[in-house]
Amino acid sequence: MKENDILSFPIKNESLVRFLEFNDLADLKFIVDGKCIFAHRIVIAIASDIFCEKLKTIENDEYFINDYNFDTIISIVKYSYGERLNQVDYTVDLLKFTFDYKINALHALIEKKLLNEINVKNVFDIHSTAKKISSKCLLEKCCELFENELRNEEMSYLS
Repeated sequence: MKENDILSFPIKNESLVRFLEFNDLADLKFIVDGKCIFAHRIVIAIASDIFCEKLKTIENDEYFINDYNFDTIISIVKYSYGERLNQVDYTVDLLKFTFDYKINALHALIEKKLLNEINVKNVFDIHSTAKKISSKCLLEKCCELFENELRNEEMSYLS
């Protein structure tokens, strides 16, 4: 599977994306950060077996998510409907979500993207999440950056 194939979910029907606009046909509401995201259970269930199981247990059409922010959930919903993710969508929070909800293809892509974006500003967030999800490649890359920065500091101190 090519990287471009993973940017949008296997459901590649362009007309499916239109259903995100029709709230009256939705049978599921994600409540995140006090905001509502409308969706269809079947589409979300296809995206993740974990979602499928969790959706079976809710009594009404509301599914409250407190562990993730609105931007993360809207990205996952749009991805589930076949929309391509933008570069700004690749966040540490989305990486953790795809790990927790077993959206493996997207998880691998985000992990790969983050590997190339580790820098001094984000290394602590990425390292913390990498530990939580046992991402060996991200942990190694973070440690490599730590070591390089320490060497650079040491060299500048000695100069």
